[in-house]
This record gives sequence, structure tokens and C-alpha cells, in this order.
Amino acid sequence: MISESIEVLHEKLKNNEVTSDYLVNESLNKCHSIQEKTNAFVTIIDDAKGSSITEELVSGIPFGIKDNFSTKDILSPGSSNTFKDYVVGELNEPTSFRRIVFSYAIKDTSNVINVEVKQSQGGKIKTKTDWLSSETDTLSLIKNVGTPLSWQHSADSLSWSSINAPADSSIAYTPGFSDSVYLRVAVQLEQCPIAHSEVAKIYVQHDVSLDEIKPEELYVVYPNPASDFVKIANQQGKTLCCSLYDAQSKKVFEDCFSLSTYLLDISCYPSGVYLMKIEDRQSKETYVIKLVVSRY
Repeated sequence: MISESIEVLHEKLKNNEVTSDYLVNESLNKCHSIQEKTNAFVTIIDDAKGSSITEELVSGIPFGIKDNFSTKDILSPGSSNTFKDYVVGELNEPTSFRRIVFSYAIKDTSNVINVEVKQSQGGKIKTKTDWLSSETDTLSLIKNVGTPLSWQHSADSLSWSSINAPADSSIAYTPGFSDSVYLRVAVQLEQCPIAHSEVAKIYVQHDVSLDEIKPEELYVVYPNPASDFVKIANQQGKTLCCSLYDAQSKKVFEDCFSLSTYLLDISCYPSGVYLMKIEDRQSKETYVIKLVVSRY
């Protein structure tokens, strides 16, 4: 099959008479057969895969070339000992190349080749702080190269979904998750592969206030103010979950317990006012207490 002309192979690929994967496998077998006899190839890419078929004449057709191309993560010595074991890294900006040759006391340099790099770069997400209110806040994308395609959010940084917002460098965002949210932006420069911004983890502010505190004798937090330790008296031995939030509504502590007296170490927290949320895991009732950490 690989003895056919490019025009014939292109028509067969378009008409589904042959697949790109088949041509790749046949070419790899042929390369290894030639290599055993003539050592003609510097690098054979055994994990090469077929590609999609377009109107481009060579689309989906494998081919061999002299390795004077710098190909990311592929051995590219240009058939020269000067570049032995050379594997090009990633170029993120325009780069110039030249070759310097020494022969005894004579030094000579080649012409300079300028390589223009086009690559999508996701950039960074900028917020006013590292927390968001439960209402709408503004998010901005900076240092990106390319056009934003979509804003995405996730509760665990694994499963991503698109945010219903214009594909712009700045959006108004209402958090869709509690406690924290992960954010990223898909960006593309022209026809380059899509890149994503750095993942930003943002804490979600809990809209609680001291007015919501319910007096409850079942849960006693003491001493308050405190400097090193706080005791939580759980007189009925219920299973409780305790969360502690700093002045920026960032969760700094969380634990669940059913002890009658729970000892909370606060010695690592800076002085200030904190909100402690205690939740009954069975009834889901929540109590909020202002805790003052002071070492003066």
C-alpha cells in the first residue's frame, strides 16, 4: 500500500478504503525492515498514531524526513554527532539558532535561523483576594496568549464543567460550590492546540453573621478569648463537625467528633477573630460562635 502515490493514498483515505492507522503501522514495519539493513533512520517513532483526514494532500499519510527539524520530546540530532542525544525542549518565545564550528584555531559560525513561536498560553486567573463571596464577584484572566474559549469550574479539580458566562478575559462569577472552587480558562491562539490557565483554588465565603448565633447550652466553647487551646463541651455526646474560619472567611480547620469534651489546638493560628461553625451531623442544625484568639 505504501508504494502508492500520495494522490492515490489521499483518495483512498477520503473514500474510507484505507485508514491512517493502517498506513502508519505498515510504514513502521517497513522502516524497521530498512533499518536492519541500512541503519537509515536516526529515530523511528514507534508509538505514532494515525491522524484525521482533511483536504490537505498529506493528511493522514505517514512520511520520513531528514531530522533537521526540532521536534519537542523527540530525539533530533540532525544526523550529526554535534547534536548527539539532543532532544528539544519546549519553545515559548521567538528563538534564534546558529551552529558554531571549531577547526584547530579557526572558528566559524553558520547563518542565523530565527524561529517564530506560536503557542497558546493559558495565563493566570486574577481575583481581588483568595476568597469569593457567595454572591457575584469579578474574575479576570491575565498573561494569556490567545483568545479565551471558556471559563470552567470544578469542586475537586478533576471533573470540569463550563461556566455559563461569555468567553471573555473578565467575567462576573457566582460560585457554584460550597467551601472552595477550582477555576481555569481554556485559551487558543489561532489554530494552535488549546491550553489551560493555571488552576486557581478559591475559597467561598460563608454568609454567616453573629446575628445568626443561637444560644445553646448543649455546646459550650471555653475559654473565649483563648490563646493555645479551646474546649468544646458536647454534653449529649452527639456527632458534631466543627469548622473554623478566619477573618477572610477561609476555612482553616475542620474535624468531626463525638467526644464529650473536645480539645482544639489553636496555638498555630494568628491572633484575631474567628467564626466557629458547629454542625450536628444527624439533625443538620448549625451553630455559629465568635472565637477570639489573643496572645497579648
